[in-house]
Amino acid sequence: MKAVVMAGGEGTRLRPLTCNLPKPMVPVMNKPVMEYALRLLREIGITEIAVTLQYLPEHIKAYFGDGSEWGVNLHYYEEETALGTAGSVKNAEDFLDETFIVVSGDALTDFALGEAVEFHRSRKALATLVLTRVESPLEYGLVLTEPSGAVARFLEKPSWGEVFSDTVNTGIYILEPEILQYIPPDTVFDFSRELFPKLLRDKQGIFGCVLSGYWCDIGNCDMYYQVHLDILDGKVKIEIDGSRQGLVWIGSGAFVSPEAVVQGPSYIGPGSEIRPGAFLGPYSVLGEGCLVDRGASVKRTITGKGCYLGPQAEVRGAILGRGVNIQTKAGVFEGAVIGDHSKVGAQAMVKPGVKIWPHKHIEEGRSVLESVVWSGRVTRNLFGIGGIKGKINEELTPENTARIGRALGTYLPTGARVVVGTDSISASQLLKDALTSGLSATGVEVADAGRCLLPVLRYAAHSFQTNCGVYCRVLGPDGHMANLVVVNENGADLPKREERKVENIWNREEFRQVPPERIREKTVLPAISSSYTSAMLAKVNGDRIKRRRFSVELAAENPYLSGTMAEILDQLGCRVNRVDGRAKMMDGDSSPLETGMALSQLRRRLCEKNFGIGLYLYDGGQKLALVDRQGRVIKEEEYIALLVNLFGRCFQTVYIPLYLPQAVENSLRGSGQKVIRTKSSPDSLMEAMLKGGEIEQFCLYADGLYAAMKILEHLANHDRELEDEIEVLPVLNYHKRETRVAWEHKGRVIRRLAEEKGLGLTDDHLEGVRLENPDGWTLVLPDDERPVCRIYSEAFSQEVAEALTDFYEQKIKEICSEDVTTDVH
Repeated sequence: MKAVVMAGGEGTRLRPLTCNLPKPMVPVMNKPVMEYALRLLREIGITEIAVTLQYLPEHIKAYFGDGSEWGVNLHYYEEETALGTAGSVKNAEDFLDETFIVVSGDALTDFALGEAVEFHRSRKALATLVLTRVESPLEYGLVLTEPSGAVARFLEKPSWGEVFSDTVNTGIYILEPEILQYIPPDTVFDFSRELFPKLLRDKQGIFGCVLSGYWCDIGNCDMYYQVHLDILDGKVKIEIDGSRQGLVWIGSGAFVSPEAVVQGPSYIGPGSEIRPGAFLGPYSVLGEGCLVDRGASVKRTITGKGCYLGPQAEVRGAILGRGVNIQTKAGVFEGAVIGDHSKVGAQAMVKPGVKIWPHKHIEEGRSVLESVVWSGRVTRNLFGIGGIKGKINEELTPENTARIGRALGTYLPTGARVVVGTDSISASQLLKDALTSGLSATGVEVADAGRCLLPVLRYAAHSFQTNCGVYCRVLGPDGHMANLVVVNENGADLPKREERKVENIWNREEFRQVPPERIREKTVLPAISSSYTSAMLAKVNGDRIKRRRFSVELAAENPYLSGTMAEILDQLGCRVNRVDGRAKMMDGDSSPLETGMALSQLRRRLCEKNFGIGLYLYDGGQKLALVDRQGRVIKEEEYIALLVNLFGRCFQTVYIPLYLPQAVENSLRGSGQKVIRTKSSPDSLMEAMLKGGEIEQFCLYADGLYAAMKILEHLANHDRELEDEIEVLPVLNYHKRETRVAWEHKGRVIRRLAEEKGLGLTDDHLEGVRLENPDGWTLVLPDDERPVCRIYSEAFSQEVAEALTDFYEQKIKEICSEDVTTDVH
């Protein structure tokens, strides 16, 4: 049997450690991580090994040579350009004339690979994927298998909503040479994205073998740091060079002064020295030839070879590359990463999370608050549901917002046009100015829509032929949070796949540079709100609405929003009473408490009058809640059901989110409309509507002001009251609830629920897990942004729907409380 070690990785997410070093050469406990892969293969008797190379190949060749030092024969195959995982293996086809195993040169594992080999042979498989179970599967490829081990489904790097298992692809494969005929030569081709799905479609012999043990894909600096802690904790079965004294490993030739303090578990590399008065705390790793000078204090830190930590320097929870020089009384703190041969001057301070690229000099006494040159900060995702959110002057500082602008501008083509707008709060204007600076720095033309509503910004992005739009607004009653809503050229929320492209640019800070003469002057879009109002009024029968003389009780999350709606209603001849006219409410998302208070006011006013209709606008004007004269409130799922009932028959295809009750879909049966379910996120629903050519449906969904106008038009055309339309809505025996689920338990919860029901998830599976029951159904959907799962249930009665929700909430709690131990990270 032969092997292939894939060692072409550039390791961009490991920068600055990989700026001058290929990813397989990154040291783990003073050895290149690829060395552990060679040792593991040698242990199961594999000595003939191909090594695929692409990024800085000479580093790997110079270190490993012909492999004889490790008892193996290495054969190198270089790629001119990256060919993808399968393409790189295809490049070694002339060597692969028997069953072979493919392993990654930049992952660390102690799997018993011999078990996988036996599994492969027993199944007579064409391909066997080595699988394992992880707590957080978002960064990996999920794999669902049948009881026999046959692979049923793949999904690459899902969102929490798409997670259907916690079983992931480790990138270790056992393959027969015949598989190479499925890989085109000299072509970029990937195992998990292209080859394996093709084999699955063709019903070829592809299996998955789940192994226990330790496995870590060292994909970023956090995982690089964690793998050292795991080794020191004894979670990985590998050999550590050096003598052991208690919980401290000491390499050959290392010297520790009797007047120094060293606490374990820790590792001191060969030839390193710890001088008197120095302190080396637990979970610290010193590479070969490091010097910790007098009075220096090192805690939970990983260093490369040849680092110097000067007198009274303090290094806490950091990663240092090769030859890093930390001068007297300098400080480097949690999460900081210092690239090779950089120098931190005396009394300088590198704040938590900062990354410094190789060969940089931090001047004496300087405090470094931001990454130097490039930033690879790995925190939460930049985008969440509804765009980018953060605390003003904390996550969303002017500096960070300008960088967001630069990332977005780099994502767009040179010379692109972006429209920006804000709500009426001064902090939003500040963020818009910072964003504009970043956009302009990349050669993008910025068109300023000024103060406007979010639906107005969406309208401007589409109507004025822009490439993109950004709306800056303040959220919540205290005004501490802000939100940047990014929309595409159609005015719809940017799809997640495009958000990820912007995030990648933001994380790496690989911004486009343009000469000063290509920086374009900002333009102003005059009277954009008036243009929007005229366009929307032209889409309804204003005369019919005027003749009806509606009496409207109007409220909104802020006076600017209600004022704009009142002006539109006035032009439609409505008699308007602004319930929140004197309220001093903050712009942006209103809290549930404020929404409830406003709706209570509307209900009271309408019940007292027994006449009219109530409108409540929120979420920047995107959303609408309705109140009839009997005080019944229609919002969220019932509101979408109402829109479908009123207007669904006007569309060829009706798009609704996955969680919406089946009764809504059933109400359209027999009318010739096609109903398509989408993922639950707003961007998925918007994208589906626009891709299907349903522009009017998109406008109704994304614009509460326009939806209110169309509802009034419908009532006028058919001489009906809102309560008449509510009475004919399909009965929704529907219940929903959130239950807390820790991030590390989400994948397990979805997998267990699916397994207990015997579900084989098919290609039309969207997200979460839908559990059918004789009395109804339940959808369990992991939240993308919070440690919760949402439970939606529908049944033949409201009581049964609530009982189903209660049942699955208890089931989820039981799964979360299981004592599951694993060494997988």
